[in-house]
Amino acid sequence: MIRFSLRAALPLTLLLLLAACSPAGKTEEQSAAQTTTTQNNLDVAPAKTTALAVQTVPAVRGSLTVQRTVTATLKADRDSQVAAQTGGTVIRVLAQEGEHVRAGQVVVQLDDTQQRQALDNARLQLRQAQINLDQTRTNTSQATASLQAAVQAAEANLQKARQDAASAANLYALGGISQADLAAARSAQAQAESQLAQARNNLAQNGRGGQGSLALLQVQVETAQAGVRQAEENLARTQVRAPFAGVLASLAVDEGEFAAQGSP
Repeated sequence: MIRFSLRAALPLTLLLLLAACSPAGKTEEQSAAQTTTTQNNLDVAPAKTTALAVQTVPAVRGSLTVQRTVTATLKADRDSQVAAQTGGTVIRVLAQEGEHVRAGQVVVQLDDTQQRQALDNARLQLRQAQINLDQTRTNTSQATASLQAAVQAAEANLQKARQDAASAANLYALGGISQADLAAARSAQAQAESQLAQARNNLAQNGRGGQGSLALLQVQVETAQAGVRQAEENLARTQVRAPFAGVLASLAVDEGEFAAQGSP
């Protein structure tokens, strides 16, 4: 569990008391007597001037130090109870209670042997799928080039067969060849046309088959990539990290203990 600790400053009010000294003068008896005399002798006029003796004390600037003790409860700005996202044996505890940790810092490391093996297997499957895709692309490209050459050869043969059949028809009209020779030339032309049609069909089938195979192999590559990402995520879950910077308030596991998934 990682918590922030905040400190609050408590304002203190200091009350400064200033005292003035009482004036020094006549005694209480003299004052009382004078007052009595003045009050009783109504025929005597009051004195025009009354002098009072005053004693002054100069003010001095200084510092007053006062200590106050208060009790308060500090509340963290953020508080989070971090739980293990997967189960495993604790092999390292990388932070102690009361220690400051950074955001993302690994606090507890679980045993990751199985997760690493799973990641290696997923990477091998991805590599095999990529090899199959690349090999099929190469084979399809080579087969396409070969079939295109066959089509071009069949087109050339057909062109020659047509020329031969046309020449045989002219010679037959002039009586230069027999009808059997004319039939043979026309048969060669028909065969050349059939061969060209077959070559074009082979090329088209190769294109359709190659596209289908490549699409299937591409899906296999993407599936293997997803497997690698999942294996990497499973491996990352073996590390319990601090979600934010703060102070590690409590730690409920020790090295060698088994931490179940979801346990704090």
